[in-house]
Amino acid sequence: MPDVDLRECRFVWLGTHQTFDAFTFAFEQTEHGWFQAHAYQFDDKTSTFIVETPEAVWKAHGLDQMEQPEAIAFCEKLFSKYLGGHSLISNATHLRGSANWIRFPRVVCERWTHRIDVEGRSVPVVLMGDAAHTAHFSIGSGTKLALEDAIDLANEFEQGGTVDHVLEGYEARRSVEVLKIQNAARNSTEWFENVPRYTGMEIEQFAYSLLTRSQRISHENLRVRDTQWLGGYEQWLAGGKAVAPMLMPYKVRGLTLKNRILVSPMATYSAVDGVPQDFLLVHLGARALGGAAMVFVEMTSPTPEGRITPACTGLYNDTQQAAFKRIVDFVHTQSSAKIAMQLGHSGPKGSTRVGWEGTDEPLEDGNWPLLGASAVPYGEQNQLPAAITRAEMDTLRDQFVDSTRRTLECGFDWLELHCAHGYLLSAFISPLTNQRTDEYGGDIEARCRYPLEVFRAMRAVWPADKPMSVRISAHDWAPGGNTDADAWWLRVSSRKPAPTSSTCPRARPRAPPSRCTAACTRRRSRTASATRSASRPSRWAPSPTPTRPTASSRPAAPTCAPLRARTWPTRRGRCTKRPSCKAATSTGPSST
Repeated sequence: MPDVDLRECRFVWLGTHQTFDAFTFAFEQTEHGWFQAHAYQFDDKTSTFIVETPEAVWKAHGLDQMEQPEAIAFCEKLFSKYLGGHSLISNATHLRGSANWIRFPRVVCERWTHRIDVEGRSVPVVLMGDAAHTAHFSIGSGTKLALEDAIDLANEFEQGGTVDHVLEGYEARRSVEVLKIQNAARNSTEWFENVPRYTGMEIEQFAYSLLTRSQRISHENLRVRDTQWLGGYEQWLAGGKAVAPMLMPYKVRGLTLKNRILVSPMATYSAVDGVPQDFLLVHLGARALGGAAMVFVEMTSPTPEGRITPACTGLYNDTQQAAFKRIVDFVHTQSSAKIAMQLGHSGPKGSTRVGWEGTDEPLEDGNWPLLGASAVPYGEQNQLPAAITRAEMDTLRDQFVDSTRRTLECGFDWLELHCAHGYLLSAFISPLTNQRTDEYGGDIEARCRYPLEVFRAMRAVWPADKPMSVRISAHDWAPGGNTDADAWWLRVSSRKPAPTSSTCPRARPRAPPSRCTAACTRRRSRTASATRSASRPSRWAPSPTPTRPTASSRPAAPTCAPLRARTWPTRRGRCTKRPSCKAATSTGPSST
């Protein structure tokens, strides 16, 4: 049986005698939400014109109740400025009502070949193209995939061998290539399902995000495709001389990083009684001297029992604090890098051997008692943790706060709370490991209550001008586990001040935490765009520097019609019009 995932947008496949000299995306906002059109030339006289919108927006306009001619007229009016006076054409006039508006079915077949009995003979049936797999029309690869399937199968037969051998080779080889395309198509599909997420960007960033949405086209691949356009974009983004985005400064609260290269926290298992040794000084010092903007200390525990292994670092006594201050002072005096502390409690994953003696394997002797959100072991080989009590939660919260104060006294520039990888706070967040029946178990809000309490208590003593971040496991990738929607809820909730009725006396309302991400600054410019298709996009555009460039420093790129949904025809990725117009709001279908 195929796995079919019906996507969130409704779309209708239309045509027009208006011709487009490049793959064009057009965006229009109505009082209920955004519509987008995917347009490209079909032959010398006609173009394909696909109109797409989230189902909620589709229903809000009553398109689900309209007959086909009325719905087409709606689309003609909405996208009139792109159609040049031409009408939209349907090739499905036999359908009634809104039946020609469908949701894209992402199809994945586990097997592409099977056999049927025909007059006593076992005859193979081979699936190709959309019958075996689909890729969203926004990357334009459906027909290409089908043709490549046929070519591969024909080539395989030319090589000889039994039919079964040929079919096995075809499926094994093509399934890998199709998986690559379907992953890119998924990214592109999700981008178009969440257009409002990007429309607050300035037009240059919107274009960059659109071009890199599928992650098949990277920043440097854009340079190969159009050096001039990308150079102009980099110049605009940097507010002066063109600089690769990863080398631009990044400002978060009162901290400015010299570039966007960070050294992730990694366990070195080199501490003695939680005290970092010279190995960690050399390791982090070398990375800081190597040009990174910031280096992260490995996960460090606020308690002896919260360490992963006996060789992991801690920050719960003066000796440890003095050793960490020595490392911080070296980074600050010998390099231009910043340094971050990561605090966390291992929870059910603790009391294990160092990495090279066995991954997540319990100690052969000298094990210490473990705590968890519930009595759920990390793995079959690990100890059964005790479900942490409310009194123990209070104590641990205060220990996190004490380690936060020590982090500040050491001179660290950034603080991160570890809520990932199955550690204690992560065990609270995941429904797979949180089986509590009190106020700290149940829905996502209840499961996050204690981690947020710890976070807010730490934030209350961490200076407002210093950034603080949270590391989470955003998706459990297991039945019944957390999904990206739960991660989004946690992101939003962690930016809210603590409730006044919080059980934590230190959780005073504070400014929202900062995060270092690759996300763009969401500036409320009233612009969107249409541009030439490039099938390899990146999900987030880089964040701009606080100082905005002048109009004269912007690339000669995408602009045009004086309406919110701007179109900018492009050739080889470059705009063919001058960036001279301003955007105004388009509130709905218009004949203007």
